[in-house]
Amino acid sequence: MKMIVHPATQRPFIIAHLFHAPCERVWRAWTERDRLMRWFGPAGVTLSAATLDQLIIEWSPLNPTSDERRTFDSSHDSMRQGWSGMFGQLTGYLVNA
Repeated sequence: MKMIVHPATQRPFIIAHLFHAPCERVWRAWTERDRLMRWFGPAGVTLSAATLDQLIIEWSPLNPTSDERRTFDSSHDSMRQGWSGMFGQLTGYLVNA
């Protein structure tokens, strides 16, 4: 396993969400390909292919310039909004799974 270390001046994008569903159901939704394909992605988008070798959700730009770092840091609200929408889709899937 590779450890990612962020300098103190960099903020990774981190988001958390509490699902009101059994842990096993949430785990299967993230780790079973057929289930993941039913909800993952922006609303209205259908995945046509997926492989599940490893799951890591942490965003941080790789070797960014100062301008790229500022852009990334200023985009956290937008990324949070996008992930919240996907979590909403997962919530809907979990209710019916």
